[in-house]
Amino acid sequence: MPDTATVSVVITTYTRGREYLPALLRSLVEQTCGDHQITVVADGGDPEVIAYLEREWPAVEVVSVPERRGYAGVAGLGVRSTGGRYIAMLNDDVELEPNWLELLVGELERDPGLGFVTGKTLLYDQRDVINETKQDLYTCGRFVPCGLLERDEGQWDRRLPAASASASTALYRREAVEAAGGFDEDYVMYCEDADLCLRMVLLGYRGLYVPEARAYHAWAATTGRTSENARYYSIRNALTTMLKDLPLPLLLTSLPKILLYQSHIHSVAQGDGYAPTVTRAWRSFIKNIPSTVRKRRRLMRRRAIRSRDFKSLLLTGYPVETRLDPRKPVEWFRHQVLGPLMRFGGDLLEYVPERVRPRIRDRDRRE
Repeated sequence: MPDTATVSVVITTYTRGREYLPALLRSLVEQTCGDHQITVVADGGDPEVIAYLEREWPAVEVVSVPERRGYAGVAGLGVRSTGGRYIAMLNDDVELEPNWLELLVGELERDPGLGFVTGKTLLYDQRDVINETKQDLYTCGRFVPCGLLERDEGQWDRRLPAASASASTALYRREAVEAAGGFDEDYVMYCEDADLCLRMVLLGYRGLYVPEARAYHAWAATTGRTSENARYYSIRNALTTMLKDLPLPLLLTSLPKILLYQSHIHSVAQGDGYAPTVTRAWRSFIKNIPSTVRKRRRLMRRRAIRSRDFKSLLLTGYPVETRLDPRKPVEWFRHQVLGPLMRFGGDLLEYVPERVRPRIRDRDRRE
């Protein structure tokens, strides 16, 4: 951990990073908050990028990863390679307004309960069009970047609580990141940032969207948005996040919508010719269920937020038009599956020693 600055700026870069890095680094030099140290993690160790940084930016720490590890791996390495009290995670294809860092650091300084903050991100080449603000999560497993491709007319100019935020432009409290276990490198890429934020929320930290902190994003210019890898990891990791991070009552009541949404994804994929990718993602998710459940158990033992409060941060509707009323399978599941399970659990309680029953009831009330 070579830096002693308050903020460790961690930039992840790839083979096309040379195209955007100069503008990003210049915008960091112009920040009104100067108490930061920049570390660039080069996934794939592009010689052109490394040579450019060593020649033009000697004060920047460079961590070269010769073999591609994916975003989660290099982001985790960047966090471990730095020591600042706050961690600014940035993609290589963004540019920041001069007060971006000052505004977000100020929020974390004022409120120790905040684990992460993010600002308004607009498109790099259309700076009156929103890329995203915070992220919303439907309990069916769909992640939504709020404001995506909307013309910026002030509709997202209000500070809002956030359950998750994109790691393309976010500031984290290191204490919260480390308490949550950091980026899950098994994700490889996609959803790893939402997973980290949700784990911080489960541990009692909060997230905040600050619209005054503005940045510009070329939106996956160096990684792509519709490659087979992107589709595969997005589908697999969204399911993993549901299983790992949703408190049990919410997970059980959401299961019909999760299944319905996965059916919708497969139907769209059949029409667009990538159904085998969806099937491959499902297989990988199922194969990893045992390890995901182990991670879930470790996390839920430390949970510091009630299920109902966690649920209030998410969207419980169903985001896709369908002839099937999503409330019907939820009601069926509640009455035909959850009801018998709860009754069965009550019967089992009769066989539990008296000294153990109060602990079980207390846990049920917290749920």
